[in-house]
Amino acid sequence: MASYNPEEVNALGIYGTGGAELANDIEAAILAIPQPDRSENPKVIAEAIYAVLKKHCEAADQRPEIETFFRTVGKEGRCVYTVSWEAGPHDWAQLAWPIVMDLTGRLCEPTYGFDLDLYDIE
Repeated sequence: MASYNPEEVNALGIYGTGGAELANDIEAAILAIPQPDRSENPKVIAEAIYAVLKKHCEAADQRPEIETFFRTVGKEGRCVYTVSWEAGPHDWAQLAWPIVMDLTGRLCEPTYGFDLDLYDIE
């Protein structure tokens, strides 16, 4: 997966300013996860994405402790990990999910454009 060009993405007028930069930082965070965790451990992937969301949230002068969250629904081995930043760049999750799937092979999908769900079940 090639990184997004922020100027090209912003020129589309579809995604919020900063979305491409956020997606590129998510890409870098995922690439920093060693194998086999990168392809076999959705919780580790979700935690890495969550760390990026908190960093970008703070850089936007927001409070990560109330603007972002990490949630697990279900039991280990049969659950969904959700990372969210509702006040982030418009539709950031729409830019991030193809990166996550390409680099990890894990099933994931955006919800509402500001949540990203990673599934423990394939």
